[in-house]
Amino acid sequence: MNEKIRNWRIGLVIMGVLFLSGCAIMPTRGEVGKPFDEELIGKIQPGKTTRKEIAQWFGVPVAVAKKGEMIKLPTVMATPFGFGGGEMPGTEVSSDTYFVLFSSHKITENHKIYLYVYTKASGMSFTTLGFGYMGGKALKNRLVILMDESKDIVEDYVYDKQT
Repeated sequence: MNEKIRNWRIGLVIMGVLFLSGCAIMPTRGEVGKPFDEELIGKIQPGKTTRKEIAQWFGVPVAVAKKGEMIKLPTVMATPFGFGGGEMPGTEVSSDTYFVLFSSHKITENHKIYLYVYTKASGMSFTTLGFGYMGGKALKNRLVILMDESKDIVEDYVYDKQT
């Protein structure tokens, strides 16, 4: 019986050492951009809404690009408890990726894509001696505007909402 108790004590000591050596469970989160006001998106009228109105409603876009140019997309960095999280260097993609959304339009040299993005990431991380795991989800909302800069008018737009 004494040997059984001794084995339990040894097991508890080992578990205590492992726990104190770096075991942690932490929520993680990060955010890039600001949430879109659904009411303002509903106000966008192709052929009527001006570039000035878009700037007043949504601020500075993540990217403005002509056909064939490269766009740098922000990437959200999720950190424990959200401290220090936010935007980090992102991926470069061709603006043609977004111009495809407006393939029914006759694209000219006066057209530009105005890209607005809101991304929110959240999850959980677990670390212990020699092992780590992080899981979660990231939701991205995108507002892509086709602007005719010769007229300063919105020609069309696409709003993709994941949240």
